[in-house]
Amino acid sequence: MKEPDPALCSWRLDTDNWNKPGFGGFFTGRPYIDRGISGQTTPQMLIRFRPDVIALKPKVVVILAGTNDIAGNTGPMTLQAIEDNIASMAELSRANAYG
Repeated sequence: MKEPDPALCSWRLDTDNWNKPGFGGFFTGRPYIDRGISGQTTPQMLIRFRPDVIALKPKVVVILAGTNDIAGNTGPMTLQAIEDNIASMAELSRANAYG
């Protein structure tokens, strides 16, 4: 039996532990890949989008982003810059859709 193609949950403070039993184990036994890294901002996410998302060829990409930008984790950012980074990730997802 062929292993199902992955769906991908990406990136927000509370997603990097979603698959761990002590934090709920929400995706146990499901073909989900969690690439969340606590504290990352949209410029950091965008840099790793190709190796961490596109290369995995997921059917679904869930992008949870922006709160760390607003918090200023990597310095001040405009709302437009945050929106542009999220739009770029969405465009890359659509251009490389596998589902």
